Amino acid sequence: MVDLLLWLLAVEFLGLLALPLAFVLFRRLPDRGFSLAKPMALILFSYVLWVLGLARIAPNSLVTIAGILAFGAIAAGLVWRGHRAQLAAFFRREWRTLVVGEVLFLGFFLLWAGIVSEIPAINHTEKPMDFAFLNAVLQS
Repeated sequence: MVDLLLWLLAVEFLGLLALPLAFVLFRRLPDRGFSLAKPMALILFSYVLWVLGLARIAPNSLVTIAGILAFGAIAAGLVWRGHRAQLAAFFRREWRTLVVGEVLFLGFFLLWAGIVSEIPAINHTEKPMDFAFLNAVLQS
């Protein structure tokens, strides 16, 4: 249960960091990129960490993760500051849409967590390869 809450907090935090960038990049969408902020954050964060490790610029460590998060927070703050009035107006106007998006995300997150919790074995589909990748990352 603690792992589930940690994952949820991590995804929500990364989504908040990516929200100003998604707001600017996906401004033509009805939700201005709110629903894409979390997947975009996970992809960008993972990709940057992977590239830094692959290029041997920085190791896969907590310091590197903290650095990426700090850089993301600074970038998000700059974008937020530049679009503060637009963001505030959007949140006031579309808060119901944002709540529905969050409820849907939370519902599917909990649904998938329930499904995965019933089948924790690593002996089918892509799980053996995922487990191998995870072990390789942990040992690097």
